[in-house]
Amino acid sequence: MGTDQESKKENLELPLFDLPTVATATNNFSNTNMIGAGGFGPVYKGNLPEGVAVAVKRLSKNSAQGVQEFNNEVVLMAKLQHKNLVRLLGCCVQGEERILLYESMPNKSLDYFIFDQNRRALLAWDKRCEIVMG
Repeated sequence: MGTDQESKKENLELPLFDLPTVATATNNFSNTNMIGAGGFGPVYKGNLPEGVAVAVKRLSKNSAQGVQEFNNEVVLMAKLQHKNLVRLLGCCVQGEERILLYESMPNKSLDYFIFDQNRRALLAWDKRCEIVMG
C-alpha cells in the first residue's frame, strides 16, 4: 500500500484490528460462524472482546476483488453514514490478510427480503420506499 493510501486511512480515523483479535472473534474463521459469501470472500459473525457483535468480511485469496477494491471499500464505507447502512467499525491489514469489520445486522439485510420469493411479500412497497428514502 502506498503512502497516499495510508494517509487516506489515517485521515478516516478507522480502527485497525490485529489478526489474532479477529481470529478469536470468529472462532478462527470457523465454518459454523460463516453467515455468507460473495465476490469479496466469506463473511463471518463474531464477537469482539468487549462483547460487540460484528460481521467480518475476509478477502478471499481467489477473489476477483483486489487490494485496490479493498482500499476503495474502506474509504467509501468509512465516509458513508446512514441509518439504513451498516457501519464499518474497522479493518485488519496484516500480511496477506485483508479483512473488514462491520456492525452486525441481526435482522438480516434488505436483500434477504427483496430477493426471496416468499419473504418479499413481507415487505410492502411503501415500506421499501420508506427505507430507501431514509
